[in-house]
Amino acid sequence: MRELGGYVLAGVVYVALGLAFPSFLFSWIVAAAYLLVAIWLACDGFLNWGKYCNPSFDALLARARGVTDVAQRQALYRQLVDVYLTDRPHIVLYHAKWLWALSDKLSGFTPTPDGLIRPQGMTIAP
Repeated sequence: MRELGGYVLAGVVYVALGLAFPSFLFSWIVAAAYLLVAIWLACDGFLNWGKYCNPSFDALLARARGVTDVAQRQALYRQLVDVYLTDRPHIVLYHAKWLWALSDKLSGFTPTPDGLIRPQGMTIAP
């Protein structure tokens, strides 16, 4: 783990210095992932280490972030997905598959895409 931490730190230093590095591995766990799209994919996103930049994407992102109506926001984010999938700026080499082993006594467990266990609503029978 120390080596991985050093590698991530080295990646941050490389980015801060404006240097290139061959690849990086990151993990993204957040319940409302769409809220963080800008830091990873916007032209000026501080975690946009791959330097992906599409002004059309940024314009749609700005519009989507300013809309409070859920249906309108979803439509804009669908357009964002279309732009992203057309550009394909990243190559995903790994995707975590969450596996759960549960006792028959446990009820109310609901798996979530981010892998975090939320105990609300769970009960254990005697």
